[in-house]
Amino acid sequence: NRANLPKELNFVQEANNCKKIGEIFKNDAGVMVPKIYDKYSNDRIMTMEFMEGFSISDTEKIERFNLDKKKIARDLSTVFAKQIFVHGLSLIHISEPTRLLSISYAVFCLKKK
Repeated sequence: NRANLPKELNFVQEANNCKKIGEIFKNDAGVMVPKIYDKYSNDRIMTMEFMEGFSISDTEKIERFNLDKKKIARDLSTVFAKQIFVHGLSLIHISEPTRLLSISYAVFCLKKK
């Protein structure tokens, strides 16, 4: 919504949120959070590590890699719940989930274990 737009466009804040999420899940082998390159980032640009994967909405690839849709849903729910209920963070704001979440067949990425 319009009120959140300045927050969404402040990439320093977005980078900090990404780092917080990375810290939370640093010991979770099933979650990958891209590294932020501060040297090449500012309030208008966020530069992060490239991660191979595909959109969580790409059901064709989910089928091709024989991934369990129910497991993906459970894993994703667990990730969000851990952030909110264990760490008290409400950092997830997804206006276009297919752009922000991906599945690595090897996301934030939920990684196939």
